[in-house]
Amino acid sequence: MSDTAMPFDSQQMPPRRVRFVSRVMAVVCAVIAIAGAPVVLFAIWQIAGDPDAWRSFLQDAIGSGIRVPEAAPLWSRAAAIAVIVGCVAVASFGFWRLRDFFRCVCNGAALSYRAADGLIAFARIVTILALTKPLITSVLSVLITWSNPPGQRQLMLSFSSSDLVTLVVGILLFVIAWSLREGARIAREHAEIV
Repeated sequence: MSDTAMPFDSQQMPPRRVRFVSRVMAVVCAVIAIAGAPVVLFAIWQIAGDPDAWRSFLQDAIGSGIRVPEAAPLWSRAAAIAVIVGCVAVASFGFWRLRDFFRCVCNGAALSYRAADGLIAFARIVTILALTKPLITSVLSVLITWSNPPGQRQLMLSFSSSDLVTLVVGILLFVIAWSLREGARIAREHAEIV
């Protein structure tokens, strides 16, 4: 027996609306995973020549408590872009793995190791991003204000209620995924008995 779930017959397939929503979400996750980093890079490239748009973008990325300098040096901007694109790349990978989960649900294999593993990978990335957001914000604030005169450089530490909600959702997804994995194990044992 394979590590993924056996295909179900037509009477055991999930309801039509579940298959439809899962199919749509699989496509949405694939589009986000494939287009995430290129879209962010394109947006950054579009605003790179406009200092006001660049400052506004960085202000949104860091938070309102930081004074973004008029003209940050190239190395500072490049490092900030690398941090932002790195986070987007990690999130894109998470959406790619979430796509696996939705594809399994759409095909009637929600109780499979592959579905559980896809959801576990997404939960792991959501949780890691929620936990590291304060660190990422701190790194960005230092990178952006490094060119400010001494005494005007800033280190920003923040943990908002939205970060807490993201962390709770990540942990909730872990619990659901672990339950799916246990269901897959039980279904596999039952299939081996019969």
